[in-house]
Amino acid sequence: ALSGLEMQEGQGLDLNSSETSKDLLKMSVLSKPREGMLDCGATASAGPEASVNRLLSALLKSDPGASVTIDKSRRSLFRHGSGKWGQALYYVSMSSRLSGTNTSFEVFALPNPDEFGEPWFDMSMLVPILVGMTHAGAERVGLIVDMSDGYSINSLVPNDQPRVLSKNHKDYFQVDLVDFLTGGQTTT
Repeated sequence: ALSGLEMQEGQGLDLNSSETSKDLLKMSVLSKPREGMLDCGATASAGPEASVNRLLSALLKSDPGASVTIDKSRRSLFRHGSGKWGQALYYVSMSSRLSGTNTSFEVFALPNPDEFGEPWFDMSMLVPILVGMTHAGAERVGLIVDMSDGYSINSLVPNDQPRVLSKNHKDYFQVDLVDFLTGGQTTT
């Protein structure tokens, strides 16, 4: 590993080249604003505030009438992948009626990474929302995923249609949260 990135033999990386570790970090996360990364090890859904704002913008672009509620009194403690503890800034509930039923998703907004304001930081480096079991589990949508190809269905969502989850560059499944909320409908 180099600067937290996984390297495979034969990738042709020349450590003497002009690429800096900051340039390499830009390749670390490629996630669409409308997507969250499925994380079966996470209890609740959470992500950096900037990722939550990107999701909200993507939702409101598809459904300007979507409902968004921010609860600043809900500030759960979270353990980051680094092992460090942090506290959520607030809790967001968003919903859309475009599908014909009121469909919602909830997420904790966490502080942005310290590097977020640096000139070299760009949005491709931002960690996506991690979609936890409070959304994917048996109490909510009952997501069933074929781990070999991403074929999935929300078993507890009436009339849900099967779909294939996309994968990021590290083969982690991505959940299209805007599609989930709007039922694939848009007003634009």
